[in-house]
Amino acid sequence: RVTSYPYNIKDELLSQKLGSQLASFASLLRARMSRAGVTSAADFAIKQIGPKIYEESGLRRYLDRFYGISGEAISAEFAQRRMLWIKQQASLSSATGRFVIGPLKRTFGKSLPGLQAYARPKEGFEPYYKVIEDRLREAGVQFELSAEISKLRQHAGRKIVSTAREDFSATRLINTMPVKTVSDLAGLEERSDLGQLKSLHLTTLFCSTAGEPAFDSIILYNFHEDGFWKRLTLHSAYYGKAEGRHYFAVECTHLSDQLEADTLFSDFETHAGAMNLFTERLRLEGFLRLEHAYPVYEQGFETILNKALEDLECQGIESMGRQGRFDYIPSSTLAIDLVRAALT
Repeated sequence: RVTSYPYNIKDELLSQKLGSQLASFASLLRARMSRAGVTSAADFAIKQIGPKIYEESGLRRYLDRFYGISGEAISAEFAQRRMLWIKQQASLSSATGRFVIGPLKRTFGKSLPGLQAYARPKEGFEPYYKVIEDRLREAGVQFELSAEISKLRQHAGRKIVSTAREDFSATRLINTMPVKTVSDLAGLEERSDLGQLKSLHLTTLFCSTAGEPAFDSIILYNFHEDGFWKRLTLHSAYYGKAEGRHYFAVECTHLSDQLEADTLFSDFETHAGAMNLFTERLRLEGFLRLEHAYPVYEQGFETILNKALEDLECQGIESMGRQGRFDYIPSSTLAIDLVRAALT
């Protein structure tokens, strides 16, 4: 069924029989009181909500799908940095806010202002970024697009980037490419352990349907046992239909690069049909594949990553971003803050 993200206590707990509710609370208390150490992302989540809710809510399956591997194999250090939302959602103060303070404010308080957001141009992102590019060029920024890089090196205190066109040099070199890619370009290919820094591929399916969706949400997250897909965004819910059809994006994460878009679409269509999410047939309009979309934080990755970043720094290469630092950055706001902190 479709319920609110990430956990709806009314639908998923209070609707159960009393015995099942008590078992869930007992499972939670045992997990909170346990002195067992937290050695993985799964341990971290179970410590907050208990093994029963972790399993029955579908959170285990969602995390496994999100990471590409089992939560038991994911670093606890990563979980404690990037999965605090689970701890926050499971806290007493959060529950009090949702079920006591929130309803009181809605009843007696002032209404919140409406959400303001920027719409994407109908023509796509190109005209949007063209304005930014033009302003940066006016400020003295030089763009060299689609210039394949062949080598990175230092000479006389300057960093040199060799491309198929020509060499470029500067006093600072900022990298946002994957750690292994830039290490190879810098001549550090002897680091064979860099292959252990795995990343998930992201294939986004662009779909449409003539019928009405059987749900009233803009975004769906897949907590179910089946399906490769991770998240669905119904863009027509706020932009309106196109030629009488609803259109939406379906994000599928996978480690293997052999999963074709048609295979992923067929899997999604079958799963959506079994869940009765749409009333009419779906159509695949196109797709986009992004490699190195999300880092996979297998246990032990920190040692390999830290050594690689140190080696790159010795070559005068400053690494930033999700790919450059193999770092999970969930929002553009955080990305901007991290860049500002590094460059100032």
